[in-house]
Amino acid sequence: MTIIEFTDLDDLDKVTAIMQYGHLIAQHAEENSRVFFYRVEGFYVSATYSLPNDQLTGICCFQEDNQEQLHFHKKLTAIHPAERNYSTPDA
Repeated sequence: MTIIEFTDLDDLDKVTAIMQYGHLIAQHAEENSRVFFYRVEGFYVSATYSLPNDQLTGICCFQEDNQEQLHFHKKLTAIHPAERNYSTPDA
C-alpha cells in the first residue's frame, strides 16, 4: 500500500489498513487522549484516540517520521518489540 492509496481511504478503511499493514512503533498518553504511531509499509501514520469520548479523533499520515510532526516525535514513548502484544484469531 502506498501513502496515496492510504489517503484515498475512508476512516474505517484506514483503521483496517493500519491493523493489517501497520507496525506499532510508539505511543504517547495524555490525560484525555492517546496517540499511536505506526509504520505502514513505506510511510508513517499517527492515530489519535480520545479517552473520554471513546473514539478515534484523527488519523494523519506522512512520508518520514520527522517531516511534519517534530513536536510529536519528542513526546513518543518507544515500544520495544518484545513488549508488543500480538493477538491471533481463534481457530
